[in-house]
Amino acid sequence: MSGVYKRNQRETNFEPVDNAAKLQDELTRYVMNENRIPKRWRPIALKTLDKADEIADLAIAANETWPDENHIEKRKDYWRDCLRACKQLDRKLTRLQNCIPSVTATSMKDILQMLDKQISSVTYRKDHDRVITSGNRKK
Repeated sequence: MSGVYKRNQRETNFEPVDNAAKLQDELTRYVMNENRIPKRWRPIALKTLDKADEIADLAIAANETWPDENHIEKRKDYWRDCLRACKQLDRKLTRLQNCIPSVTATSMKDILQMLDKQISSVTYRKDHDRVITSGNRKK
């Protein structure tokens, strides 16, 4: 947002998609690190990657659904599903912290912050999406 004062900057439509991609990447690096997740725990940890993939897929689907009169509810459903998946991922990460000695809240700080940002971003989109008529649509 070059040329825009910080106080005037607003969230873009792509922020939930970008956040989800960053979360996917960071979580993948974390889970595949042998020092963090020993191989014997990997089957449980890989389920967190599946949930991160689901979050990204739902964010993309919501962002690609045009919010006109016919599709606004479908778009909001995608955001609700994405929020639900975020909360499920949070629970899976808590499980990793409780079960695996090498996994701590400190070592997962970046991932947890990204997840919180994603939850905030998706909640904002879910609550503030509005119908855009075809006359307002950019071509």
